[in-house]
Amino acid sequence: MSEDPRHPDRHHLVVGLLQEVRRRLRSEDGFDDLTEYRDLIAEDESLQVLVSTLLERTGRYLQAQRRNGSHLRRRVEDAAEEASRHLLRNDDLRRQVNERIRDHIVALTTSQSQQAAALIEEKVQGWGDEDIVEHLELNVGRDLQFIRINGTLVGGLIGGIIYLVTHVAAL
Repeated sequence: MSEDPRHPDRHHLVVGLLQEVRRRLRSEDGFDDLTEYRDLIAEDESLQVLVSTLLERTGRYLQAQRRNGSHLRRRVEDAAEEASRHLLRNDDLRRQVNERIRDHIVALTTSQSQQAAALIEEKVQGWGDEDIVEHLELNVGRDLQFIRINGTLVGGLIGGIIYLVTHVAAL
C-alpha cells in the first residue's frame, strides 16, 4: 500500500479518515478525546516519525488525486465545505478551534523565536544604508515626516526666540 499510490486500501483509508473527521465535527465532544493521542505521540519519537511519514504520504496522495480530478478530490472538497459550514453554525466549536490554533501559534512562536530572531538579524545585517533608509521610509515614513515637520517648526521657533533675545538684549 505504501508503494502503490493507486492501492484501493489507500483510498479506503483516506475516505475513512474523512468520515471520522465529519463524525467528530457533528459530535458534541468534537476533537477533545484526541488530546490523549496527541500526548502519546508527543512522548514517543518513533510514533512522531510514523505520524509524520503518514501525514506526508497522505498529503502527496491527496495532491496526486487533486491533479487527477478524482472522486476522492470531490469528497475531500465536500468534507472541507461541510466542516466550514459546521464551524460557521457552531459558535462553541469555532471558539475551541480558535483557542487551539492560538495555543499552537503561541507554542510555535515560543519554540521558534530564537530562529526567527537569527533570521531577521541575518537579513537586516545584509542590508546596505540605502536598503535601511528605504525600509524605514516605507514602514515609518509618515511618522518620520511628522518628526521632520515638528523639528523644523521647533527649530525655527527656538531660532526666532534666540534671535529676539540677542537683539532685544543688544538694545
